[in-house]
Amino acid sequence: MIALEVYWRSVEWVLAIWLGSAVLLLVLTVAIVRKLRRPSLRTLWQGEQGAAYVLSYTMVFPLYLYLVCLIIEATGLLLVKAGTIYAAYAAARSAVVWLPAEPANQAQSRATLAALQCLTPFASPSDLHADGPQPDTQEQTAYIREAGKRLRGPELNSYLQAKFRYAAKATRVDIQGGTCFEDPVRLRLTYQAPTYVPGVGRIFGQRSPWGGKYYTVEVITEVVLPDETPQSENGKLGIPYESP
Repeated sequence: MIALEVYWRSVEWVLAIWLGSAVLLLVLTVAIVRKLRRPSLRTLWQGEQGAAYVLSYTMVFPLYLYLVCLIIEATGLLLVKAGTIYAAYAAARSAVVWLPAEPANQAQSRATLAALQCLTPFASPSDLHADGPQPDTQEQTAYIREAGKRLRGPELNSYLQAKFRYAAKATRVDIQGGTCFEDPVRLRLTYQAPTYVPGVGRIFGQRSPWGGKYYTVEVITEVVLPDETPQSENGKLGIPYESP
């Protein structure tokens, strides 16, 4: 069972901004509804009373809209955090399997691939976050081919390619432990989540490490799984294994 604190670790301040914005938006909405009146068209047309009536709402609207944008951006980042949890556990399970396998040194690439496949649905397909053309990889081609069996259309393929490319660029997987029996596998997944709403991203994150054209938020998830290394002298299975 996943501990509750895992869901907001490294994004505590995003959750705080989300809660604060939601409460302030609710209070502002209630205040506006309570003061709402329905003057007749004749009242609005005559004199300056109609303009004075609308002025207060006009002044509040930018703040109201900004709070809505804050909530939208924070909600997206919290959803990405949930995606990193899923990806981190998938990568850790892959590492547990591949650490004792032979040929050696495959655990890192397999765990990273597992994380990318899980994070692709949460990645950005925007041209703003593409940062120039990127070459296709064998893993990307295989992912698109498998997804294409269920989802059809060339436009969808390019959409998935853009998401996979960003996930590959923005994801880092670090593995520790699992070198001997009863040594748990510790995996740390770091993902640079992009922001979308103009004028709001600078509140949450920093300039992206790929040219600084947009803002990103570093989302970190750490996972510890029990090791399943064979009880042999070198901790290996002793037989070669190659996945298809």
